[in-house]
Amino acid sequence: MPERMEAVRRAAGQWQDQLIDVSGRNRLLNYSDLKVGTLDLTPDGASGICVPVLANLLAGSAVRMTGLFPVEEARADARKRLSALQRRTQEHLDEKGLSTLFVAVGLATWTAPAGSPPNAPVILVPAAISPDGAGHRDFSLELSGDVQVNPVLAHVFRTDYGVETTGEGNGWDGDLPG
Repeated sequence: MPERMEAVRRAAGQWQDQLIDVSGRNRLLNYSDLKVGTLDLTPDGASGICVPVLANLLAGSAVRMTGLFPVEEARADARKRLSALQRRTQEHLDEKGLSTLFVAVGLATWTAPAGSPPNAPVILVPAAISPDGAGHRDFSLELSGDVQVNPVLAHVFRTDYGVETTGEGNGWDGDLPG
């Protein structure tokens, strides 16, 4: 009987692994910046981001888009992107029951045995966007869940390279950099 249970566990594990899409279509392995479907929060000089407000967001406070993007040109682009993200996130929640909005920290890339190199977010933090004010001219952004390692990246590391990303000794204490 124990052998049969072990065989069932192995089969269930294999079926579970097959549910994860590791193709080039999976954005958790192949991230790319979209025209309006993503918002870059990299605090470089070109982004127009207010670094202290970004730090407040990463520390867990809700922030307003107008504070995060004080420069009007950057704010106009952010408004367009946040509007599209908020609509799409709400559709996913309403139609599929899935929360699909995350702030990603870090990107991992490596030479893949076949195809183009992956470009995978490393750390994911669930986020929420809420329209504020008449005409949705402003948005409130906040982190809304626990920090996690990208589960698709962890799956690929485990199955393709034999590398575990969880457990003791992984060198990560769960805090975001900054």
